Amino acid sequence: LPFYMEGFKRLTLFAVFDAYSGKIVGFHVGKSENTEVILKGIESAMRDTGFMPGEIVSDNHSFNKTKEAENFKEDIARFGIKWNVSQNPRRKARIERFFRELGDNFCKEIPGYLGQGIKSKMKNARPAQELIDEAVKHPLSESQIKIIAASCVEQYNNTKKKDGYSPNDLYDEAVNDESRRKACIPVNEIKLAQLFIRRSEKTVKSGMVIIEREGIKHCFEASAEQYLQLEGKKFGIRYILESDEIYLFDLKTDKYIASLYRQKQAHAAFADQTEDDKML
Repeated sequence: LPFYMEGFKRLTLFAVFDAYSGKIVGFHVGKSENTEVILKGIESAMRDTGFMPGEIVSDNHSFNKTKEAENFKEDIARFGIKWNVSQNPRRKARIERFFRELGDNFCKEIPGYLGQGIKSKMKNARPAQELIDEAVKHPLSESQIKIIAASCVEQYNNTKKKDGYSPNDLYDEAVNDESRRKACIPVNEIKLAQLFIRRSEKTVKSGMVIIEREGIKHCFEASAEQYLQLEGKKFGIRYILESDEIYLFDLKTDKYIASLYRQKQAHAAFADQTEDDKML
């Protein structure tokens, strides 16, 4: 992203395109194009569209050589999603053309822009020194640049091309066509958790799963109906601590078993109370 951030830093935009319409269906902004940013961008696409794709196509990025990528590709294969690494130069040129278009058409007029072609008709011209000095004097914050990126993506998706259609127009046409939706797999929170949250293991004890993070205990409890089914058994668990729900999965098959919800009633024994109990 061609904007100056304090400390001579830059942020990177990772975008996920719908191959038919060219719409950006998901993106994430981070400090580099690392594994976490890539996975969050793909999660964003699935969460925002409500579907898993039939196929994901990438270039031969270093991400493909990581253990995280290997695990992720195994996970999506279980849902019938193909991951293909393409050496096709036309596909790469299409992506590079998008980023040039994003900079030239949507970023250039925003204060703090330090990309190509400002104060000069030459495409590869360096920005003028007074613009660099001004950017260093008034650097943009990380949150400001993220807002700019989201705005630029929205403008790109809504801008009509030479044929009179925007990426949003083409995408909306496609998702309303049943024949084009056959390769898509609807997602829900369980599927997203299986793909994007690392699994750990816990045993249900006294009808509860207690997760301790940074010295604070978080307690999730089984309902009366779940107690006999779950008590004393070990499960794979996935969770986000900010959420009031954790998911339990079979250790061998990774099949979803049940959800436990954050404890709502304080534990009566002071010695066993978690931070949540004390708040209650």
